[in-house]
Amino acid sequence: MFLKKLVLLFFFCCGASSAYSKSSKVDSIQINSKTNGVIITLNLDTIPTIDNYSAWQAQSGWFYITLFEVSGDSAEIEKIRLPDDIIKFEIIDNKESLQLGLRLRKPIKNYYFESYPTKNILVAYLHYSNDYIAELEPSKTTKMNKLKKGTPDGIKTWLNITGITITCSGIISNNNSPMNEITKTGLIILFTNFIFDKILTII
Repeated sequence: MFLKKLVLLFFFCCGASSAYSKSSKVDSIQINSKTNGVIITLNLDTIPTIDNYSAWQAQSGWFYITLFEVSGDSAEIEKIRLPDDIIKFEIIDNKESLQLGLRLRKPIKNYYFESYPTKNILVAYLHYSNDYIAELEPSKTTKMNKLKKGTPDGIKTWLNITGITITCSGIISNNNSPMNEITKTGLIILFTNFIFDKILTII
C-alpha cells in the first residue's frame, strides 16, 4: 500500500512539473516601427498555443506581451536594435512565462497576433489610435507638397511630347521653310511648358 502511494506521488509530481515546464523557446526578436504602430516578430523553436500568449496596455505607458510556457535568453534578446518609437525594452523571464515590456511614445489602441507554424514565427501587430494617425497626415501632406513642386509630371510629359511632335511635323512638312507656323506652335508649347514649370517650382 505504501509503495502504491509512493508511485502515485511520483507521477503526480512529474505531472505538476510538466505543467509548468516551458515547451517553447524564443531564439530572436525583431521590432519594426511603422506609421500606424509596431510589428514584433518572434522566432521560436516551436509555436505556443493560442491560449499561451496575451497582451495589454498599462496606464504607465508600458505595453506588455506575456508568453506562457515560453523561455528565452533575456541577456541576448535585450541586445536587439530598438526603433525610435520604442523608449525602453525589457524582458522578464520567470518559471511560468516570458514577458516582454515595451515603453512606447504613444499608447497602443489595439493589437492582434498571427502565427506561422511552418516557419516557427509569431508576429504581434500593435496599432496606435486612429486619432494619433490622423494627426500625422497633415505633416505628411505638407512634406509631399514641398517635394512635388512644379508642373505635375503627367501634364509636363504630355506637353513635352505634344510640343516635340508638332515641331517635328512642321519641319518635315516644309523642308524649304522649316520655321513655319506649325514649327513655331510646337516650339511655343515647349517653351511655355518650361517657363510654367519653373514658375511653379519657385512659388
